[in-house]
Formats: sequence, C-alpha cells, structure tokens
Amino acid sequence: MKIIYTANIPEVRKQDVCYRDSFLGVISGATSIEIDDDFPDADLVDQAYAFLDAQPIAASIQVGITPELQQVIDDTKAECEKVRTENAALNNQVAALSSKLNVAVASIETLEAEKAAVKKPTAAELKAAKAAEEAKAAEQQPQE
Repeated sequence: MKIIYTANIPEVRKQDVCYRDSFLGVISGATSIEIDDDFPDADLVDQAYAFLDAQPIAASIQVGITPELQQVIDDTKAECEKVRTENAALNNQVAALSSKLNVAVASIETLEAEKAAVKKPTAAELKAAKAAEEAKAAEQQPQE
C-alpha cells in the first residue's frame, strides 16, 4: 500500500493509497511512500521508511577446500562408515538375541501348559498309592 504524507488531503482519494496529514509512526503494510515538500516532518518520515529503499545485497563467495579440511572430511567419512558397520553388527546381534528370546518364551509357555495339564493327585489317591506301596513292600519281605 502506498502512503502519502501531505498537508492537503484530496477530496477524491485513490484506492489502495493511505493519506496522512501527520506522522504517528510507520505503517507496516507500506510498500512505498510519497512525501509532499510542505509536509512538516518530512525528514523524520523519510528516515522511518528508509527500509523501503534498502535493496538486498547478493554476494558470491568462492570457497576452496584446503588439504587440512579435506583430511577432516575424509576422517569423518571413515568414522561414519565404521559406525555404520558397528551398527549393522549390533542390529544382527539384537536380531539373534530376539530370536533366542522368542524360543525361550515359547519353551516356557509349553512347559507351563504341560504343568497345567498334569493332574495333582488328591489326598485319597495319595493314601491309596501309599497303601499299595506298603502292600507291595510287605509281599517282597521274606515270610518267617
């Protein structure tokens, strides 16, 4: 938006133009300004909007790689490759240990299932088994 600082604001105003008869501060949407010669704070307004005149500065810089910098780059690449190799080996170890863990968990689950399937004898069954053992032992003893 264009800002016009003037002491004489026209009756018919242009669209997308902001007319000001005093300077209260910078208007953030300003894209350009126009200051009449008879405007009392012309220098102040001009300084406040100086950023509109500033053009970006482009610079081209040529940078070469010194032997020392190349050595650092090469060493860093070698270290990265070493870390990648170690990481791959560690990932393989994790996969192997994970596989062993899965086998162990499956074995534990099988044993727990077998344990649950084994029926515990009741007190009467234990008493009968003991009696049978005693009878068998009595039969095996020589009679006098």
